[in-house]
Amino acid sequence: MANAVGISPPAMINRIVHREATPTGAELARVAVLAQKVRTAIENSADPKTTDQPDPKPIVVSSGADVDRLV
Repeated sequence: MANAVGISPPAMINRIVHREATPTGAELARVAVLAQKVRTAIENSADPKTTDQPDPKPIVVSSGADVDRLV
């Protein structure tokens, strides 16, 4: 199995859902919730009110490791 850096963000979200042993009927909802958490974390990282930086840049989610860190 590859490490988290070599995994795409959507694949990492699916792995997290599988690792949590989410019931079959609730998997899509759980994927949506985790994806929303990632989007919210990205938006909050670019919000000047939530950071000490004068010109914050949004987080770039380019790997599964980023998803694992944000979720």
